[in-house]
Amino acid sequence: MRRAKNTQREDSAAISVTTSFGLAAVSTACCALPAALVVLGAGGAVASLVSAAPWLVTLSRYKLLVFALTALALLYARTRLHRAQACEVADARRLRRQRRVLVIAALLLGASVFVAFVLPPLVNWWEAP
Repeated sequence: MRRAKNTQREDSAAISVTTSFGLAAVSTACCALPAALVVLGAGGAVASLVSAAPWLVTLSRYKLLVFALTALALLYARTRLHRAQACEVADARRLRRQRRVLVIAALLLGASVFVAFVLPPLVNWWEAP
């Protein structure tokens, strides 16, 4: 019974880590990627990206909500992963891999928040006469 409960916790931790990584990727695609491409001078790439995926415009209108939901998903995944216990060596390796994915997703979210919220005012301040 104890083994089945631990396996269920580890599986739910894997699902929550995967979901949070997916949300971090979506939040990067909607808000940070277009801004980064414009900063790099690739405005045409942004135009083709928006024409290929028009839902990005809708997501970028609600970027604060998107980032908040992503942060909540990351927090939930971290909580689930923290509660998961490794019973075998293979489980320990899988948990380490999931923790690495969670860290990468958190770094991705942090970079996206920087590009979406901090970089535009910083560029405006830098270019002010």
